[in-house]
Amino acid sequence: RIFVTFDDNLDGFIDSKEFLCGLSPFCKGTQDERLEFWFKIFDADRDGKLSQAEMLSMINSLWKVAEMKKDYDEEMEELIKSVDNLADLRNSASSEGGVEGRGSKEEGEEEEKLMRRTQALVKKVFQEFEIDQISLDQFKVFVSNSPLAKQFLEMITRMSNICFGIRPSHKSEELDIVDELEEQAGPMKVGDIYYVISARWYNHWKDWVKSEKDERSPPPIDNWHLVVKKKEIPGDKKSNTSNWHRLKQNLMKNDDFVTLPSQVWSALFNWYGGGPILKRRVVGTGESTCRLELDPFVLHLYQQRTTVESTKPVAYVYSRVATVGKVRETVCQRWNIADPDSIHIWNAYSENSPTLLSDMDQTLEDAQIVDEQKILIERQRADGSWPMDSVPSVPVDVKVQPGVVGLNNIGNTCFMNSALQCMSNTQALTHYFTSDTYLFEINKNNPLGHRGQVAKAYGELIRQMWIGDSKGKMSPSIAPRSFKRVISRFAPDFAGNQQHDSSELLSFLMDGLHEGLNRVVQKPLVPAVESNGRADDIVADESWDAYQKRNQSIVVDIFQGQLKSTVTCPVCKAVSTTFDPFSMLSLPLPLEKYRAVECVVHWIDKSRPALKYGVFVLAEGKVLDLKRALSPLSGLPVKRLQVVEIQGHYIFRVCHDGTPLKMFRYKEEVHVYEIIPGGFEGESGEDLKETLKEEEKEKKKEKKEKGKEKEKEK
Repeated sequence: RIFVTFDDNLDGFIDSKEFLCGLSPFCKGTQDERLEFWFKIFDADRDGKLSQAEMLSMINSLWKVAEMKKDYDEEMEELIKSVDNLADLRNSASSEGGVEGRGSKEEGEEEEKLMRRTQALVKKVFQEFEIDQISLDQFKVFVSNSPLAKQFLEMITRMSNICFGIRPSHKSEELDIVDELEEQAGPMKVGDIYYVISARWYNHWKDWVKSEKDERSPPPIDNWHLVVKKKEIPGDKKSNTSNWHRLKQNLMKNDDFVTLPSQVWSALFNWYGGGPILKRRVVGTGESTCRLELDPFVLHLYQQRTTVESTKPVAYVYSRVATVGKVRETVCQRWNIADPDSIHIWNAYSENSPTLLSDMDQTLEDAQIVDEQKILIERQRADGSWPMDSVPSVPVDVKVQPGVVGLNNIGNTCFMNSALQCMSNTQALTHYFTSDTYLFEINKNNPLGHRGQVAKAYGELIRQMWIGDSKGKMSPSIAPRSFKRVISRFAPDFAGNQQHDSSELLSFLMDGLHEGLNRVVQKPLVPAVESNGRADDIVADESWDAYQKRNQSIVVDIFQGQLKSTVTCPVCKAVSTTFDPFSMLSLPLPLEKYRAVECVVHWIDKSRPALKYGVFVLAEGKVLDLKRALSPLSGLPVKRLQVVEIQGHYIFRVCHDGTPLKMFRYKEEVHVYEIIPGGFEGESGEDLKETLKEEEKEKKKEKKEKGKEKEKEK
């Protein structure tokens, strides 16, 4: 019906004029114009009146909308009671119709109940007007008195706001729509689409819609500061990399960006425009967990038809949990290959010895694929042979010393590799794992130790670094993908390609090894040890014995010790001494007191080019401190300097003197404008004259004082 309403000439097409005329009531139209549009929707025969059949169709739709919302107010509840009394629904049981099955019977009863309500309400409306057909004016009277109609009109308005990108008439309605869409989206599920958006823009928009001030609306969405400057990726029209952007490393959720469900993003993007569009998918990370994949793989596919001939690589974006079969499917579509069995997929990480990927159900992560990796596509010859069969193998003769093995960076994993190399070179711990002693001490019943799976993964990695693979072959470097996968499963914070703190990884690993290899299966309850004025060595021994009744592992034997802490009561002067176990000591690093800030000064005189100045200010300082440091360099008084935040070539925020400098990122350029005093506060002309006079007086005083000082020096 909505399509027919837009199609004014009934030719089966909606041209631009019809589309704009249809949208007009919802853009700038009055309430009467919107009601006329609604009237046209249900006036099927276009005679300018609503018959009883047309009213039945309309009110039936109204009831269905009300059933979807379920948030009845008092006025709506009163209408339902009165209509149900008219339809005699409170005393009758709708058990007729012979509907089979309990579920289908209930559905049939609901449909019948809805129809009886509709008929009762239509009868009531026509009795009130005492006519056979309802005109437009009578329809407007009905809508103004019916809470049912108000809900439907609100739904049509919301539909125009979301689907057609028409911004609501008031900014508070934008927030209501976004909140409603977020509630409808619910929690993340595998397969859901989310969009990444700048936290600065999104927070600015939220502040604006909540503010009661009449301020300028936010600029278009600007996500460019979140993405890496796009380099040439060898894709084409058939590839999926043309509109895809890689996120910068070390971005923090809620500080740098937020993620929005697709419906919310569509509404904001239709209202404000901008970009770039950063679309991401929710993937599964374990048995019942999921996460938003911010950093999927970019793989470079290229064909090899003969031993020497190969095509130029073409880039495609794949999820880390996509299967090898998905890559094969893409290849068949890209190069129009009818028979999937006529191609082989090779992992070309090592060009001298590529690995055949034969398991089509294996994920790319499990197949040890990394970002920006080459994937070789081998096509079978007409005679049934394969080009790779005739490629001579290149012998690699590298002598590797046990333990002197590199760990490949598999995506910002230097934090993990550095911790693993330190642990690997702890000889006592490495001997414990290479001798397979740990296999006899794995505690499979301790959930705190992840039932020994972290210990197993670490043991397999240490064996590869010190003994080699199952055949005893040593490699100069290995990729710790299996270990990273286990860590990510039990500590989702370490999943993905984000940079993390090495000490946090080391702490998690040592806790996992300790609990996974704890020799104490049933931990007894142990009372706390009190010092009671006894000697430290006695209290320390008792505390250690009590601790070992619950904790005994190779980690305790090698890494753990005791910290002594003493507390003195300021009133009674009683002293309490305790000895607590520790495995890591964190030492505070002194923070830099000052920070360097690059300022770009823009002058009132447009013929004068902007100049860049570097100043040192307090790291915890305010904008006023920056202006004071910049004033002698620029030659402008503090009152003539205005600091602003630039985003997407717009002045995103005017920074007042009390704004903390923390809001500016390290190495971010701070833009400062020369202004007439009061220019941003809207002073009157007389006020400006007085301000300028005061500035001139201050300058004269400064000159006199400098002159007196020079005379004294002479």
